[in-house]
Amino acid sequence: MLEDQTTQLTGPDAANSPTAELNVPPQGGARLNIPAEIDETTVDDATERVHFAIRSLVSDEFPDLAQNCGSQGADEGSQYLHLTLNTVKNYSKTTWKTWWGVAFSFVKIFVGGVSPIDFLISFVFSLCITIILTGGMVICLFAKIPFVIKKYDAYASRYGGVSFINIVNSGMFMNLTDEELHLATDAMSSIEAPQDHMMNIDIAKLMLLFSGLVYERSTTVKRQAIRRCSSMDWSRLLGPTRRSSLAPNHQRPFFIRHRRSLSSDTTASAEDTLPLHRPQYGTFPSDFGNWKQQFIHQSPSSSPVQTTFPSSLPRRKNTIKRTNMNSQATLDDAGIIATVLQKWGFEYEPVSELDTASSAYSAAFWDKKSNWVVVAFKGTSPPEFDEWLVDFDYTRVDVSGYVPGFSTAHHGFKNRLFPDEPTLNRTPYETIVEALKVITDDLLSRTDKGRVNVYFTGHSLGSGIASLAYSRAMQNIDGLDERVRICDAYLFSSPIASDISSAKWFNETIRSGPNGPCTTWRIVNHHDAVATLFPAMGDDPHYSYPDSLFAFAHLGTEIKMRRDGTKSIAENNYAPGSTKVCAVSGLPPEQVGKVPKAMEVPRWMIWAQYFPLAGWMFSHFPGLYMESLQAMQVGEMEWRRKHAMD
Repeated sequence: MLEDQTTQLTGPDAANSPTAELNVPPQGGARLNIPAEIDETTVDDATERVHFAIRSLVSDEFPDLAQNCGSQGADEGSQYLHLTLNTVKNYSKTTWKTWWGVAFSFVKIFVGGVSPIDFLISFVFSLCITIILTGGMVICLFAKIPFVIKKYDAYASRYGGVSFINIVNSGMFMNLTDEELHLATDAMSSIEAPQDHMMNIDIAKLMLLFSGLVYERSTTVKRQAIRRCSSMDWSRLLGPTRRSSLAPNHQRPFFIRHRRSLSSDTTASAEDTLPLHRPQYGTFPSDFGNWKQQFIHQSPSSSPVQTTFPSSLPRRKNTIKRTNMNSQATLDDAGIIATVLQKWGFEYEPVSELDTASSAYSAAFWDKKSNWVVVAFKGTSPPEFDEWLVDFDYTRVDVSGYVPGFSTAHHGFKNRLFPDEPTLNRTPYETIVEALKVITDDLLSRTDKGRVNVYFTGHSLGSGIASLAYSRAMQNIDGLDERVRICDAYLFSSPIASDISSAKWFNETIRSGPNGPCTTWRIVNHHDAVATLFPAMGDDPHYSYPDSLFAFAHLGTEIKMRRDGTKSIAENNYAPGSTKVCAVSGLPPEQVGKVPKAMEVPRWMIWAQYFPLAGWMFSHFPGLYMESLQAMQVGEMEWRRKHAMD
């Protein structure tokens, strides 16, 4: 059971805190007081309290979302009008920023740091981006028309009601065999010393399914919560403007403390805790506390499932069927996510809204009877234009105040974890860490293995955000219990993320960090456009123009999956030349590299991926990633380095 404590504030606003009467864990290293020997009912009760505690953490993000997004209207027409105006505004800002970067590159030709060839490439690339975003804006606005949404929902119901990104191989969630599931979870719960550069295909399959499953969350409750918070009176809290009343996020105690801890010890002390609110800035509206109680204790079973699930489909056995809602999923995840988790027996809870009103978010998956946790970040949903803008917000900004050892990183990814605009409570990354503390403390109170393993994963945009979150988490500076180990990250279709110096530091640290040798597996299917088309000149450690707009580098070891008995390719220009990368699996030899009948996709889908551009974009679908993972061989991979650092 959780300790019977309430969130404490200091200062004159403590009595006005919306969480003053909530029985939720205190921030900054909450500990769950659960007896060592407990029965099944006690485990279920403790787990339910964990879900409530995480929802309390996430609810604190909505005041920021309300300030950023404002009222979105109550009816479909006004919501669509608000969406259109906001989309055009964001498109204009991004286009202006893109061409400002081109102008900056032109100036750098004369003062050094950018070559004429780089400028020409940046000009052409920016022109292509402008064309893509213009077309994308029109397509996304069309896809958001209420009539079009209803038509797609009717079509998608034939394939289990999944979102567009999972329409290919839509039955993959239900078709993972029990043997594959057990092999993955057994490997994820292992407490043996980590083996350097050993990629586990069984774990990769489950990580991909987690990365795909987070796409299936509905945004209905999120948008309703934003509208509700927008209707509250925040004038007593913020004053005239939000920007002038809050200090920058990088000056928060959470991010300052690592500068002290890194100078003496790699593990942050438990006393370095983060205050939940900043009471000097005013008081929260009284009705926020009432809404927060409703949000935390919402009844998942009260949410109707709009889609219907057929019993069978051609070439798609065990397609998702409609089921009753189980107790662990949140109100707006009452369909596919709950159905799949009920089959697997896992827990799920969103752990951050990532400071956006779009469908982007982060979620945690865990087994209440085991010792592992997975933090998954949702990728780009094709109809969400705001998420396109995050992908193309590729200017590099300083992140050294947030990720020790890093210099600059992709601005769009950074802004989802560490927003430019000051936040009222926590940044999204802080909320994720606090949720991890609640989950891992609960698991540590019961596990007989003495350790909890944490993994990071994501697909597309989600993998880009996950790479930054993982880069900080692996340093053990966030106050997690010393028995919590940050393990490998499995990233699918991961785009460019950082600069050359950050990539060098990352690859040196990940092999010798406090968690032992770890690896970021950057898994690529064919020539997936998101993972391969963005200029990544920083992948060459000796690149002579670090100030170039495209001197970006990927993080981790790239795995190019191959099939039909051919060795897959492992590539990392920042790793030693003697590196040997192997793929392992617990499946019997006769099953390795063979795609089960239930996971097969039509042959034309396989061949279509070889067509330039269109085929490379098609390769991006998670369902095709799963088919390639199933066909992947075990054993030593082909090791490549195009531009070796040593």
